[in-house]
Amino acid sequence: MKHFLCFCIICFLLSFSGAAQHIRLESKEALQTKLKALNDTDTSKVSILCALARKTKNDTSSLSLDYAKQALKTATLQKSKTKKIQAYIQLINTCLSKRKLKEAYEYKDQGEKVLQGVDDVYQKAMFWATLQKLHSRNGPISNPNKGMEYAQKALKLLDSVDVNHPFKIQLYNNITIFFGTVSKQDFFYLKKAVEIGKKYKVPPVSLARTYFLLGGAYTNLYMGGDLEKSFRCFKKSLSICDQLLTKYPNHPKLLEIQADSWHLLSHVYTVRQSPNLDSALYYCRQAINFRKQMRDPIIFESYLALAAIQQQQGKPTMALETLLMAKKLTVDPNYQSAVDFRLFQLYKSRKDYKTALYYANESFKSHAKQVTQRIESIDEELSIKYKTELKDKEIEIANAKSKAQAKEIQQKNTLNLLFALGALLMLLFVLYAVYVNRRTKKQNQLLSNQKEEIATQAEELQVVNNRLLELSQFKTDLSSMLVHDLKNPLNTIIGLASGMLITKTQQATIHQAGKSMLHIVNNMLDVHRLEEAELVPALQSCELNQLVTEALDNVRFVAQQKGVVLRQNMTTSLWIKADPDLMLRVLINLLTNAVKHSTVNTQVWVNASSVDQQMVEVCVKDEGVGIQLEKQQVIFEKFKGANPMYGKGSTGLGLAFVALVAKAHGGKVSVRSEENKGATFSVVVPVAPAQEVEKIVGKRLRPTPITQGRALPPIVLQCRQNLKNTEIYEASKILSILQKIDETSPREAQIWKEQIAQTVYNYNEKKYQELIKLAKE
Repeated sequence: MKHFLCFCIICFLLSFSGAAQHIRLESKEALQTKLKALNDTDTSKVSILCALARKTKNDTSSLSLDYAKQALKTATLQKSKTKKIQAYIQLINTCLSKRKLKEAYEYKDQGEKVLQGVDDVYQKAMFWATLQKLHSRNGPISNPNKGMEYAQKALKLLDSVDVNHPFKIQLYNNITIFFGTVSKQDFFYLKKAVEIGKKYKVPPVSLARTYFLLGGAYTNLYMGGDLEKSFRCFKKSLSICDQLLTKYPNHPKLLEIQADSWHLLSHVYTVRQSPNLDSALYYCRQAINFRKQMRDPIIFESYLALAAIQQQQGKPTMALETLLMAKKLTVDPNYQSAVDFRLFQLYKSRKDYKTALYYANESFKSHAKQVTQRIESIDEELSIKYKTELKDKEIEIANAKSKAQAKEIQQKNTLNLLFALGALLMLLFVLYAVYVNRRTKKQNQLLSNQKEEIATQAEELQVVNNRLLELSQFKTDLSSMLVHDLKNPLNTIIGLASGMLITKTQQATIHQAGKSMLHIVNNMLDVHRLEEAELVPALQSCELNQLVTEALDNVRFVAQQKGVVLRQNMTTSLWIKADPDLMLRVLINLLTNAVKHSTVNTQVWVNASSVDQQMVEVCVKDEGVGIQLEKQQVIFEKFKGANPMYGKGSTGLGLAFVALVAKAHGGKVSVRSEENKGATFSVVVPVAPAQEVEKIVGKRLRPTPITQGRALPPIVLQCRQNLKNTEIYEASKILSILQKIDETSPREAQIWKEQIAQTVYNYNEKKYQELIKLAKE
């Protein structure tokens, strides 16, 4: 905490080093020589006088204040408000450094009056920044909220010109210093200053100070400290100082920041987890050498730090010499108390109680002087605050009188306004009568239009009502159709299942009835999924001849029961790019419809041919009663596929499903029919790429692991023996048998199990029988 207080003192003194944008690097003697050659009309004279006031700020005489007053006098003669603001800024800073609080506040009031006519944004921002120091928490007239208000004014002015103005870095630095304690808000402003500084190729001088402040803040971070970050920040500050000192040799502010960074770096090396006293000693001596050159009044702090390091190194004699040197160089009673107290502690540890008592008394005297000065400062501060409050009350009284006068004037104006309003009301009455007349005509026209619109809406509502009635009737018809379609398979299943013994033929009939019901349900579900684009075809190259054969096998039982002969007329092997499961269902749908609507002893033909090099056409032809021409336009729409010529009892979803699948594959579906001459349904789908077909055919020609003579795992042979007499519709029994193949079984057995389960799920009886035969011993 002691080192952080030192850090705050350093920062506070740095804030009084001048607020000008560019610090003149000439020596005091060079500036005095230039001043002699200038007269009162030279525009640069005010700047030189302000620079001399800054150069002499550490002198005990009143020379610094004299230079600042002379600058104000010169600016007044030149009648330049901008120069006057520059002089007032220097006067306030000089009065603060000399602790002349009353004069600083008077110059603040005068400057605010002049500021109203100043257009220079930078000078106005500088003036607000100076007032922020005046009202800072650690300043003589403590009003942090007021100080922050001035800082925000300055930042807003600079943002209007340049959001990355380098002076904003100095403002953020000052805000952080005058908060006094370390908080998250301090880090927020310092990091904003770093962001601005990084945008310049040559870093501003104030950026070095920002890293110095960050280092100090991390040293005291929540009383715990983050010494590694502090160390990096001080190093960055020194790096910027070294870089800029090559361009601006002997720059006073850079030298001050460099000396202070050396000082606090020595502290960091002392208190780290692994102290490096040699490095701490080196940095502390560097700080002392720099401060000697600058005649820095706080050099005593570096001597105190050096003495502490020497004590840690076990060199009490050298520490005593260092403290005596600090005592010799310290003249300010505010600092003498700290040096005397350290001497008291050192002599006490050496058991030289007499000398220790002497320095204890000296420390007490210096502290008493310090307290006296502080009381005087508080007294002066309270006096200034009292005058300020009194002045605010006078302003408040004046504002109240002004409001009363304004109220009286307002009352007179109100009377005049009433008379004017009377005349205006008469005029408005006439205008209103005209307006009412026109509005009546417009409303009549509007009523006429509304009547026509109501009539139109009534016609539209009648159409909608008729549509609703149609939909209601359709709902009734659909329910009737679903009941009819599901009733027959259910009656078949119930009738055959009621017997004590079920033959193979009856089992097949039950199986076919279940497939019919599943077919109806799948059509309803998949039509909706295709319409909503939820069902996307899994395209692959597949052999059309195989799909046709499988579809014929699925429908053959129903055809035999009805006495319909199925014919296939496909002489060449055709390959298509399609989803095999969806295309198989398309073919089954078309064949089922053809069989359903065919008469006894008729034939249903299936053939396919290439339309061109890109498309293949599959045709299903029956010898039924045909379809009326007007019905052919809507037969592929949902619920429109039920042809009255065939009789009732069809959901009308089968052909809608066919049309949607064809469209999803990039193809189309069509119908050709005449009454009593049958119907031909055609589906056009894309051809499979030749390269993919060649790969598939090549793989088929290769011997499979089973045909190579590799023996199947015993578990597969055992399951195959149990499945030999099991039909595909006995799903529960099949899956129960397959449970014997688990994760510990061979990989070939697990693949065979997955293929069997998939065929059961898809009711692919042909594939099921092939897999059973494949598992021969």
